[in-house]
Amino acid sequence: MDYFGEFCNAGIYVYDDCSTDNTVAICKQHPAVGKVIEGKTWWQGSSRRKKAEDKLRQKVYQVALQHNPEWFFYFDADERPEFDWENFNYGKWDAVRFKLFDYYITPEDIDLLWYQRKWLGPEFRYIMMMFRNVPGIKFNCRQPRIPENSRITEAGYVRHYGKAISIEHWDRACAYYINHRFTTGILNQRWKERIGKAVHIDMLSDYGLPLIQWHEKDEKGIRLQKRIDVLRARGVEI
Repeated sequence: MDYFGEFCNAGIYVYDDCSTDNTVAICKQHPAVGKVIEGKTWWQGSSRRKKAEDKLRQKVYQVALQHNPEWFFYFDADERPEFDWENFNYGKWDAVRFKLFDYYITPEDIDLLWYQRKWLGPEFRYIMMMFRNVPGIKFNCRQPRIPENSRITEAGYVRHYGKAISIEHWDRACAYYINHRFTTGILNQRWKERIGKAVHIDMLSDYGLPLIQWHEKDEKGIRLQKRIDVLRARGVEI
């Protein structure tokens, strides 16, 4: 919260997704946090889970609306943005998509803290993380749905550490997807295969490309959907 509090100066509103540690207590005690909305039920299956998540994310947004800010910045706790806050033309755009890259645990940084990881996959996906306060915004899990005539630009980057926090955290994440998100089918099998494989010994991403470092992201970055299309054309199920 200290990190995000530096630029979320109107307050931070938190959606806690059934955590079992001290996350809620820590957030409530932080001076930058306005309110914590708690999800307390693990809904089984992808469709029920998504519906519940959409509802709670929308609730967080509605609470934050009470301060009537001009802009919202929407993030997950395991993300670190890189953006030119001072020089961005706020009057020209209504929303901003960031390039999000996944970090991984490798043999050379296995003993480091999560934010000290050095290697990331070259695949990036665009995530809408900044948007103007306008009527009609609805949430579709990770991203907001904004009015069709909105002016959208692509700027900024995000370091996503969800796959790089720790070996234990990775195995818990696998269990979550297996038991609560994708309870059957190919995705269920995929997550089962990932248990115990938090450390990328082969130095390849989850999509089979050599890992890169942050300073190489512009030169070697590739859009995730493009990589998935290549793999599917080769008969690989994703």
